[in-house]
Amino acid sequence: MKATVFIDVQNDFIDGSLGVDKNHAVADRILDYARLCKDNGVLTVATKDIHFKETYHDSLEGEKIGIEHCIEGTKGAQLYGNLEKYIDRTFVKTTFMSKDLGEFFENLAASCKLDEIEIIGFVSSVCVISNALYLRGLLPNTKISIVKEFCADVTDERTTAALDIASCNAITVYDGRCAV
Repeated sequence: MKATVFIDVQNDFIDGSLGVDKNHAVADRILDYARLCKDNGVLTVATKDIHFKETYHDSLEGEKIGIEHCIEGTKGAQLYGNLEKYIDRTFVKTTFMSKDLGEFFENLAASCKLDEIEIIGFVSSVCVISNALYLRGLLPNTKISIVKEFCADVTDERTTAALDIASCNAITVYDGRCAV
């Protein structure tokens, strides 16, 4: 079985407080790919980064990043476009990494043959790499891959740095669209 994880493909990372122009093109390609995954029976899982207006700036993330984003109940916190209709399961997380996502894949791997976990989404140097490394630690013998074409960050250099770290940790990095 193959699973694709859509990390934080939310409006605030595309055209909201942490969005940059190039993210629209990436997000549109992600929507096309999500449809392709669904049509081909790939398990599709998403994470949603959710913060709370009252407490965000009191958190370490709020202190270090300081830009409100994905505030619960706002348009910015919603999944981009019609992505939600292609997703089998969504995990809400309040920080970079999702423990629930890891537990889901640990349980899935124990109950069936999990051939590959493919990761795509936003922000490459923060949530994408955090979740990829977490899954690598939990599932050391499962193929984990990241598709560069479907990842974005504030700068291309940050994406490159994150993907270099992924490669050093036995995570396959595809330069272009891989087959479903």
